[in-house]
Amino acid sequence: MVPLQRPLRIGTDCSGMETPIMALKHLKVAHVHVFSSDIDKNVKKQIEQNWGPEVFYDDLMARDNDAAPPCDLYIAGFPCQSFSSAGKQRGFKDKRGEVFFGCAEYIEAQKPRAFILENVRAILTNDRGRTWATVMRTLNNIDDGAYHVEYKILDTQEHAVPQSRRRVYIIGILKTALPAKFLSFPWPESLPLLSVEPLLEPVTKKPTMKEHVAVL
Repeated sequence: MVPLQRPLRIGTDCSGMETPIMALKHLKVAHVHVFSSDIDKNVKKQIEQNWGPEVFYDDLMARDNDAAPPCDLYIAGFPCQSFSSAGKQRGFKDKRGEVFFGCAEYIEAQKPRAFILENVRAILTNDRGRTWATVMRTLNNIDDGAYHVEYKILDTQEHAVPQSRRRVYIIGILKTALPAKFLSFPWPESLPLLSVEPLLEPVTKKPTMKEHVAVL
């Protein structure tokens, strides 16, 4: 992307623990935390105390996106319960699934330079693929195709996180912000998996049931 000559303006929806803000601070990227949102009052409290966004929205679905503050980077991990294989998989028939459209409406209204959306990989096959087709069609049709949109499944264990958590990440970049001869987004390469063996005490003999009970 064409580099900014000022701090990055970032806004997040379904903000949770605000890991995007944590990442920017860790990477020492100059930024302005424009807004956050979450329906959980406890989440709101910790975000306001720890990260101090300029604006906090209790419910993004009730927000006037035309009046919402613009940002350069928009990030949202919209609710996954209606798409997850662990749930009823009601997709967009579930109120929580409709939150995706609230995220898309913000992007349509404020045109951030880039956006990142995240959800469970089961969204790809929900409703026999019709849900995913709607997601991609909605994003690709914003402002008559204003964004270059890509997606990829990433597993956290392949990126130095001690857990396996496969998620779909969608990247959208305004075509007017793309450099010349741009082909595709440079997704992060997988890192070697680390073993926990160096952290464990060596096993010299098979533990007895009595020893197991003692640990409990």
